[in-house]
Amino acid sequence: MYYIFIVNDFPVNEDRLAAEDIVKKLFARGYWLYTENTPFAENYAPGDKAVVYVAGIGRRYFSGSFEIAGSVAKNDLQPADKYEKELFSFFTLASPITAVEKWKEPVYFDDLIGELSFINHKDDMALLIKQSAKLISKEDYQLILDKAK
Repeated sequence: MYYIFIVNDFPVNEDRLAAEDIVKKLFARGYWLYTENTPFAENYAPGDKAVVYVAGIGRRYFSGSFEIAGSVAKNDLQPADKYEKELFSFFTLASPITAVEKWKEPVYFDDLIGELSFINHKDDMALLIKQSAKLISKEDYQLILDKAK
């Protein structure tokens, strides 16, 4: 299966952890995090592939990709700082990831609108990226990867 995982800034007390920093931390650890409400989480399996979408004003781009390397299970990761402590208390599930690629240049969502099959109407695009995960076709996944090369 093929997915888009959407990342937003995460509030930490009166501060925030930027979406880009969340991606960097998770890629470095070799894990992806989920809540109990993450769409499709019960179906994620080793070999599934994902692209990462960094959401928010002034962003709206894909930044990398990975492959799920294990089952989704209770998040037992030990936090390295106050940001991870808050992040791990909210995202209580995790799975190992492999084949992690942080792309040198972002792939902007607006540049792909006319080409992605899951976008039926331009007006619907904001709603499609509101969830934390989106199931996509192999062709859409490959299109995004090709634009990153």
